[in-house]
Amino acid sequence: NIFLVIVFSVILSGCGSIKTGTENDCPDSSTDPVTYIIDSRGKFCNDNTYIIKATGLQDNKANVPDDKKSRAKRNAVLEAQYSLIEVFIGDRIETWSPMYEPPEEYVKGHALWKKDIIAIVKGGTILAESYDSALNCTILYVIQKKNLKQIKDMPFEEYTGDEK
Repeated sequence: NIFLVIVFSVILSGCGSIKTGTENDCPDSSTDPVTYIIDSRGKFCNDNTYIIKATGLQDNKANVPDDKKSRAKRNAVLEAQYSLIEVFIGDRIETWSPMYEPPEEYVKGHALWKKDIIAIVKGGTILAESYDSALNCTILYVIQKKNLKQIKDMPFEEYTGDEK
């Protein structure tokens, strides 16, 4: 019985090298985006880095393989950026009663926060890319900012844009 437990433990520990997209598992540029396991909303891999996987389809308008790859890559980047906006801004939709005006600090902080998040998302980079036989592109797209995890959930009235 104890032998079986030891063997099972050894087998499980050997699986630790598989990239699973768990917390604090930041992939590198050699990671294959297709086999990297991560859900569609992406994840923080540390306090400063958020990663998302996206696929872009080539649109069959181009006849040259390089043009097809370029279009697929552009579509993958747009998909990643759209998904990140959805994750960051979509999670923070707040409503106010028509009878109540939000505080000025809240309104200013909210506008600045949205502007900064959009700039961070647009400033992201492709960490790794891969193409299938149809020349569709799958990427790992990364956004980084010091204390990004804290900024994501920061109350709008406290956000000044100076967070480091």
